[in-house]
Amino acid sequence: MVPCRPAALLAVRYRHIKVTLLPDPEGGEQPRVLIEIVFHHTKGYLGEKDAYVSPSHAMFAAASDYIAVANGRGRNEFGIPDVPNEPCLLLCPHITMLALLFADQAFAAPSLTPPEQLFRLRIAPGQKQLSVPLKEEMAKRPLFRRCKNSVESIQIAEEQALANTTLRPQMTNLGIITGMELPTGPYTFRRGNGQALDNSSEITDAQRNIILQHHNSSVFQKNYASRYMPDTQAAYRGLQPQTALIRAASGMSRTIDPRRPRKLSLAQQAEVDRRPEVRLLRRRLKSLLQTFQDQKRSIASPKGTLLYDHYRQAYQAHRNLRRRHEKALLTEVKERYKKEQPVIDIQRQLKGLPVVEQEALRAAEYVFAERVHAIDALFTFATSSTEEEYQRRVTAINALIALCKKQESQGFRRRRVDIKVKEEQTSVSPPPSLSETLPVECKATQCIFCLGNEDLSAADRLKTFAARGDLKKHFHRKHLRHYPDGQPIACPHPRCDVILDHKMHLQNHAERVHTRPVPDSGRAPAD
Repeated sequence: MVPCRPAALLAVRYRHIKVTLLPDPEGGEQPRVLIEIVFHHTKGYLGEKDAYVSPSHAMFAAASDYIAVANGRGRNEFGIPDVPNEPCLLLCPHITMLALLFADQAFAAPSLTPPEQLFRLRIAPGQKQLSVPLKEEMAKRPLFRRCKNSVESIQIAEEQALANTTLRPQMTNLGIITGMELPTGPYTFRRGNGQALDNSSEITDAQRNIILQHHNSSVFQKNYASRYMPDTQAAYRGLQPQTALIRAASGMSRTIDPRRPRKLSLAQQAEVDRRPEVRLLRRRLKSLLQTFQDQKRSIASPKGTLLYDHYRQAYQAHRNLRRRHEKALLTEVKERYKKEQPVIDIQRQLKGLPVVEQEALRAAEYVFAERVHAIDALFTFATSSTEEEYQRRVTAINALIALCKKQESQGFRRRRVDIKVKEEQTSVSPPPSLSETLPVECKATQCIFCLGNEDLSAADRLKTFAARGDLKKHFHRKHLRHYPDGQPIACPHPRCDVILDHKMHLQNHAERVHTRPVPDSGRAPAD
């Protein structure tokens, strides 16, 4: 792992990455893959210094193959070698990075498109490396990119890097789902990596400070060094230190409890709604909503007026106050669980009763074959055969490439009947001929944009909305509002190739040809 700050990691672009094949130091025939990253978006307390190697040092270092490769600006360059017989491909950065590079077709060699080709390459006689260059036109493309909305679907942006404000909440949610007691974030891993560097006998304090971009060791001692002391008893009594146990005791993973409350129950949410402060603001909000109804106007129609401003202020005040109360109550619930649950577990064990296990997490509604294949490929066991090991890596990379091309559900609120149908399906991946078998005339509550999006699963493409009003909101919010006014637009239905003059023509065309009228309020007719 690379102990960089989140901003430096998210700012990595393809021009900062080098892929190289090096000879196997153990004498194996298969070259070793090395990925090198130069981080540019880092703190510059050392200034921009050119790398320098003295002539005398270079003369002796060249003979021993320990000469440093200068990157031109004195920036930290991290070499990430592949791990022979990698025990866990999920934690292997090679698998993820190579999958992203192959998914973007970033390699300059035109024939280097499948991962199998990379592991077939060999180093020419008389040379000690084989550089695998990337395309120059992709030099500015970020490695980790954010999502953007388009007319057809949600897509990955080409030149926009993933924001730290997006990464941080996602990592926090992952920690909560896992059952961590303390908050999890990017700096959790940076501090853990820094502690591992400090404990390593292969890395000096000076190297640790350079890697972490610290001015001196006092920064690490104040902000990164663990306050959980090592095995002082063993040191005092002259015993063998129990390093593994102390390491497990000092880690966050010891607090993992999947039973830990993650959100409020319905009864606890109702308790928040009954609090006087929340009820007062809710009455104010209902009063303003009644004013809109008395005037027979929608909420959005009086935008820019004093009445609308009052409504927005009341809405935000009610929402923010309710969230604060929910957060405070959830903290109380977690503290009560922390104190009471161990006593309950001990009592149950002493009475011979089984310990209450975690409730099974509800399966995601948008599980599809590509995700299942990726999970299966990443959790395979290491092999002793070199050929089987590289085939294992190729399988994992191909599985992630297929997953990169797949689009997940856009967060539809499904009816119970839709969920029941999906649970009965053995596979929700669209068959190859789905676009060819779709009828030209679709249901009145189906979205023609979703029908034509082959990156969605079959259930998401064929989804029907509960009401035509729901379809209208989806049609405009998810698709049409991302298309410029006055521009020609192609009909998204997979069996229609008509080009319309603008968005209004598309709505009329969909109503006349595909029997999907421009959605208005009201329930959909029964099938």
